[in-house]
Amino acid sequence: MNPKQAEPTQQTEESLRIHNLYRVIYMMLSCLWLLFMYQLSSQPTGVLSFRFIDLFSYQSAYLFIYGVLSALVFLSLHQYGRKWIVEYTVVLGFVCFIAILDEWNQFHAGFHRGAFTDVLFDLAGAMAALLILFMVKFRKKGLLKKWKI
Repeated sequence: MNPKQAEPTQQTEESLRIHNLYRVIYMMLSCLWLLFMYQLSSQPTGVLSFRFIDLFSYQSAYLFIYGVLSALVFLSLHQYGRKWIVEYTVVLGFVCFIAILDEWNQFHAGFHRGAFTDVLFDLAGAMAALLILFMVKFRKKGLLKKWKI
């Protein structure tokens, strides 16, 4: 057997190990982020709020939190090599499910109001992060220049 033919197999095995490592890392980061989100939503309003934080900054924080969650979940799914439309749909569905659970937790904890508009606002943060990831992904492939974006 030619040594040059054995080399691509070793590279493939090495790249599979690296992809598996990335999958595990992104999934662990997603789980840690979910625990962080649960901790935040389970706190009484007075524990984490400061007098200068108003509704705008509170909602901006949730945009950021759900944006990070969607990016982490996307990166963990992206390692599986699915079509991009499937990845984005699964991420939005998962984030929607988590947002509904978060509002349910807040409502039953009695500290916050559980509102459907908050779920929509959380999804807006997730969609903003996914739009950024979409543009970065397709910019690398040169498709944005082709589409004149």
